[in-house]
Amino acid sequence: TNSNVLLSSELFLPPNKPRLEELKTLLEGFHVRVVLVYRRFDEWLKSIYYETQRHRLPQPSIGIDKWLRGVHIPTKAFQTMSDGIRDYRAVFPDFHVVRLEEAKNQSGGLLGEFFCHHVLMATMACHVITENSSLYETMSSNLRVSDYQLVAEGAVAKGILNGPMSHARQYVPMIQDWWESDQREQQETLPRVCVDKEVLTVINNLTIEFAILHSESRKQIKRQMEDNPTIFCMVGVEKVLNSSIWMSKLNSLSPP
Repeated sequence: TNSNVLLSSELFLPPNKPRLEELKTLLEGFHVRVVLVYRRFDEWLKSIYYETQRHRLPQPSIGIDKWLRGVHIPTKAFQTMSDGIRDYRAVFPDFHVVRLEEAKNQSGGLLGEFFCHHVLMATMACHVITENSSLYETMSSNLRVSDYQLVAEGAVAKGILNGPMSHARQYVPMIQDWWESDQREQQETLPRVCVDKEVLTVINNLTIEFAILHSESRKQIKRQMEDNPTIFCMVGVEKVLNSSIWMSKLNSLSPP
């Protein structure tokens, strides 16, 4: 009989060793393979920034430069994950780490990497994903939150756009179409706020140290960072909302 079971949840981290031993007992009789998707620290930091700023609404967002200073660099959470990985390896020897940045460049993106190389006996799933690789590569590379959505949410929070916060997403296509079609601009040309060199140096050093914890060499991670640098310049929502051209457009929009 087919006895394959796939369990996926962020709640598996952070673990503690006694609970992992309990899980191992519950799964006795199964060949257990643990696959963890690991995001490089600097990329993870950028994602966390977007998430925390969304949770601040309707309060004004904190610029990326201020957020990253001092206690706002959440090293403790990442260290906890690193400790958890060591515990997993001790309890479940068949342990795999998938590096998100590398997986996205494979055929089928992250899903292709996962099902074709790490899930046992997933031949059919691998075939479907690789046959439709362009679709899954696009899905896996989409940003969770776009700059346009941050602008829309900021405008709703300030009362510039009407409606509840849950409707902010509906303004995004209108804002994007106006900026990219009518104004002939790109998302990257929105007003930006960047971190200074001092903070960027701290981030780069931490990225290297955390990578070493995952058995990557200092030379290897430096090369990855040079080939695929994380640009810590985020949309300056306050700058956008203080712009006369943007205010004129936002005030003209009707609720979807």
